This record gives sequence, structure tokens and C-alpha cells, in this order.
Amino acid sequence: MEEGYKANKYLISASITLLLFAFINIFKTALPAFSAMLNFFPPVGPLLGVYLLSIIIFLFSLGIFSTVKIKNQSFAFWFFVVSTIAFLLLVFPPIFEPIAHFLGK
Repeated sequence: MEEGYKANKYLISASITLLLFAFINIFKTALPAFSAMLNFFPPVGPLLGVYLLSIIIFLFSLGIFSTVKIKNQSFAFWFFVVSTIAFLLLVFPPIFEPIAHFLGK
């Protein structure tokens, strides 16, 4: 049964990372100060910061869910499916640009 916990921990961590990646992308577009903070290497732009922050979020959530056991594999699976669909929608420019424009006002 320990293998199920491992799979759930990776599914939940990946789901949280996908959702936060989408929100970071929206905030990067909406807030120039946040975008400048993510701009570690100017030739690449703030995209490098978005990826690095996402990796940190994944590792942090993986650490949390290594100690907190998620027993319900059905919940982990559906949370992953819903967060993947939300991620795909929230990084699609016709959807995230109006949201970013609204937040940037």
C-alpha cells in the first residue's frame, strides 16, 4: 500500500505545481514588478524565474506530501485531471491575458 501513497504524493504535488505555474504566469503578465523579480537572466526574461519557482514549489509540496499521506487515490487522480484542464485553460493567451489585464488595473 506504500506505493499508492507515493503515486498520490506525486499526483498532488504535480497538480499544485501546475495550478501555481498558471497563477504565476498570470501575475507575471499583470504585475511588472513581479515580472522584474522573476527576471534572473535578462536574455531569457522572466520565464526562467517562472520555471525555477515552479520547481521549488514542486519540491516543497513533494516534501510536505512525503509526511502527509494522501490515502484516497481517486481524489488524487481527479485533482490531477481538473488541475491539468485548469492549467491548459489558464495558460491559453485568450483566457489568461484578459485576467491579467483585469488584475493589472
